[in-house]
This record gives sequence, structure tokens and C-alpha cells, in this order.
Amino acid sequence: MHTEANTFSRSVSKHFDSYFKEFGLATSYVEVLIYLKIQGPLIQKEIANHLQLDPSTITRFLKKLQKEGWVVKKKVDERTKIALNSKRAEEVTKLSELYINAEEALSEKLGDKYVETTEKLLRHGNSMFEEATES
Repeated sequence: MHTEANTFSRSVSKHFDSYFKEFGLATSYVEVLIYLKIQGPLIQKEIANHLQLDPSTITRFLKKLQKEGWVVKKKVDERTKIALNSKRAEEVTKLSELYINAEEALSEKLGDKYVETTEKLLRHGNSMFEEATES
């Protein structure tokens, strides 16, 4: 089962990544930017929690995004928050549109019902793992 799940995950990642090549970003980086676009400035932990990534992974992502001018750090109420760089707002809007296009193309490729069912199965499996971990 692991091999099949891993192969499918890589295929989906490759599909999404192909949409962002012109920006030199992998999908995980794009998801950080889209989340910041929707939520506004956030502390690093909030981003990590939402995307279910380790803090060290988010640190690495944010270093790259900051170095490339996608995000900036701001001091807000004694906390450092991560915000989108307003100079790249149009590009983040374009990335959001490409993300939607990638989702639609995946649904066309695999079928809406398959994508919907797979999402439900993955959510259910993830919640079962979370429950088992909490026990």
C-alpha cells in the first residue's frame, strides 16, 4: 500500500509542480503563499499547523520565499509575522489562478468523482492517524 500511495502522491505533485515552473516554485511553496494571501500575516507556527508541516520545513520554505522576495517578516504585537511582499501580489494572484487550473485539470484527467472520493479517503485516513497518535 505504501508504494502505491507514494507513487500516486508523487504523480499528483508532479502534475501540480508543472504549473509553477515559470516561477521556480514547487507546489508546497505556492500553498504557503496562497494561504498567506487568504489569511494575511501569520506567525510561522500557524502556517505550519495549517499545512501540517514540521516547523523546520516551514523555516526552510520561508527562508527561500524571503530570499526570493515573496514574503517579508513584520513585527506585530511582539511577534514576528510572515506576510506577502506587496510587490509580488500580482504574481501570487497568478499562482492562485494556476493552482485552480491545476486542480481542474486533475479532475478532468482523473474524473470528478475519483478526485472527490480520494480526497474523502485521505481526510478520513489522516484523521484516523491523528486520533491514534493522540491516544
